[in-house]
Amino acid sequence: SQHHAREVMTAEIAKDAIDYLTSRYATDPEVRRWVDNINIWVVPSVNPDGAAYVFTTDNMWRKNRHPSCAVDVNRNYTFSWGSCNGSSGSCSDETYRGFGPASEPETQGMIDLYSQVHAFYALSYHTYGEYIMYSYGCNNPDELTAMDEVAQGLNAILQNDNGATGQYDVGPIWNTIYVVDGGSVDTSYAQFGTYAYTI
Repeated sequence: SQHHAREVMTAEIAKDAIDYLTSRYATDPEVRRWVDNINIWVVPSVNPDGAAYVFTTDNMWRKNRHPSCAVDVNRNYTFSWGSCNGSSGSCSDETYRGFGPASEPETQGMIDLYSQVHAFYALSYHTYGEYIMYSYGCNNPDELTAMDEVAQGLNAILQNDNGATGQYDVGPIWNTIYVVDGGSVDTSYAQFGTYAYTI
């Protein structure tokens, strides 16, 4: 959660997931089965320095706090970095991708986690709208049908802000919202085989 610093609710969702799993472990057999049989990793904030800046200085801050030029860490991942005009090469832009792929410690930390965990599924939470999106940010994946089936399954059970299910826009990132290069879900899918989704 919280690649983008100003998306503070995503860290709360991640902490709610941790609370759900830990507080119900002793009393809920389904939760106990999940925790005992599935390796579950939760990263409440990919961008803690940016988040701190949101709470102290600028509540609309999006990027990290790189001292010479702040970076949108969700445009800094290695796969497809800077490849389809889905990020910016200008330091002042909100989607600045950094001076090189995985140049930022936040991105490096997540890639290191991906390489150690090799997750089957991953969720990346954002607060831009009601979307369930998957790779790629620049084009369709080879496994479009399978990835869409999982996304449609999520859409069937995930409630929107009004409590209704089946209401999210679903599809590849590039075709659902806009083009994105160097995004986290693309790197986790393309380089590590993880079925990764942005909610």
